Amino acid sequence: MRVKMFRADKMQDLEATVNAWLKQNTEVIDIEFTQTVSGSEPRDSGKSATFYAVSIWYYDVPRRSPG
Repeated sequence: MRVKMFRADKMQDLEATVNAWLKQNTEVIDIEFTQTVSGSEPRDSGKSATFYAVSIWYYDVPRRSPG
C-alpha cells in the first residue's frame, strides 16, 4: 500500500489538486481509503486566519495498465 498526501490553503485548491492527480493516475491505481482534515490558525490578533486542508489517499499499485 502507498500513501499520497496533498496540502492546500483553500479547500477548492485541494480539490483541484486531488482531481488532477486522480485524472492522471486513476487507470493504474486502486484507491483503498481516503482521509481529509482541515483547520485554521488565527493570525493578526484573530482578525484573519490561515486555512489548511490535508487529504491523505491510501492506494495499491499496480492495476494492469490500460491498453
